[in-house]
Amino acid sequence: MSTPPKWKKNRRHKQALQAIVQGVDEVKREVEQAKLEDGESLQKVGEWGRGIEEQINVADDEIKILDTRVERLIAEMKENELARQREEQLKFERQQLELKAEYSCKKGH
Repeated sequence: MSTPPKWKKNRRHKQALQAIVQGVDEVKREVEQAKLEDGESLQKVGEWGRGIEEQINVADDEIKILDTRVERLIAEMKENELARQREEQLKFERQQLELKAEYSCKKGH
């Protein structure tokens, strides 16, 4: 079984991180609400939430990095495909020229 291209792995990793971040953010809001309902001060809840937000920001930064990697890998893949197509076209044209030259030589003799 072949391994999937790097861009697919990076995309899956990004999607997994996004799902985790979304889950963490939802739980954070639920906990903040529960803390407030239990009478904890808004300041204390805010301090607790900022610590979680810092971790979410780190994950968001990683998601941006993965986005950039995926875009770069896809662009590289497209460039490689275009180069391959150009090479095939040049090979075909070279063969055509060789056949024409060979035909001209046979016709001239």
